[in-house]
Amino acid sequence: MTHAGAGGPAVLLASLPARKLLFSAAPGMKVHVCNVTEKKPGVLFVETGSRVTALAAGSSSLAVGQENGAVLFRSFKSGTENTVPVGKSAVQALAFSTDGRQLLAGLADGGIVLVETAGGKLRKIASGVGGGIRVVGWAKDFSFAVACEDGSLRFYNGKSGECQREIAAHALPTASMWVSGDGTKIATGSADRLVRVWDWMTGRCLQTMEGHEDAVTSVLLLEDGQTVVAGFEDDIIKLWNWQTGKCTQILDARGDGVRSLAPGPKPHTFLSGRQDGAIVLWTIIYYLEFEDGMPSALRSY
Repeated sequence: MTHAGAGGPAVLLASLPARKLLFSAAPGMKVHVCNVTEKKPGVLFVETGSRVTALAAGSSSLAVGQENGAVLFRSFKSGTENTVPVGKSAVQALAFSTDGRQLLAGLADGGIVLVETAGGKLRKIASGVGGGIRVVGWAKDFSFAVACEDGSLRFYNGKSGECQREIAAHALPTASMWVSGDGTKIATGSADRLVRVWDWMTGRCLQTMEGHEDAVTSVLLLEDGQTVVAGFEDDIIKLWNWQTGKCTQILDARGDGVRSLAPGPKPHTFLSGRQDGAIVLWTIIYYLEFEDGMPSALRSY
């Protein structure tokens, strides 16, 4: 199923799979929302005073990062809005903690800030990190990771604010990062054309997936515990089994380039935002493989 986007390249997506809702933003100051299971066009959800640079959907509100260093919160229940200034540079990354009480913000100048969602109280964690923060993500034990402009991946204790580990994850800026649902794995993708999966506890690289001819724009770990989805600038989407490093499917996104990815309403679905503005809901069909190597789809019973 394909949805019309927000009137430009679908550069930012944030989904609420349980509610079947998808929030999207094109370059500009508007965020749209749609039900991903319906063919109805999306509607305007919020309009900001500065260019939208990051999105995060929590259990009770949407957080919208802006170029002017502020985060706008809009409540799903009441529709009320609250703007919290968090820094002096663009908010490039946002993520709600698993309990929804904290919002992690990564800034273009390398600042990392924690925001209490209830009262808007700020706690500065670090500044000048990695040439700028590109992506942020939480684990379940209140630790978090940030991916940076310099290609590094850094792990923090959310309670103390201490950086516990730093890894040279990529040779070029990290474009995307995704934390697995159980908080034990991280997938990263970069302009260096590589997709990697990392162990959260040790920081060890578990798998490197390479061989593509263009830059990675977005990555996503599915809930099946084995599939990594990656989008590329040349309009290709690849699915890998990260445990084996094998590419299982290659998809043509048909939209002048893949800009963003987000989880779909079911574990075997995902959404892709295209350069032409369209947002596509994909369904994965799994094939079982038996000891003789024959896929289940080719086996007769």
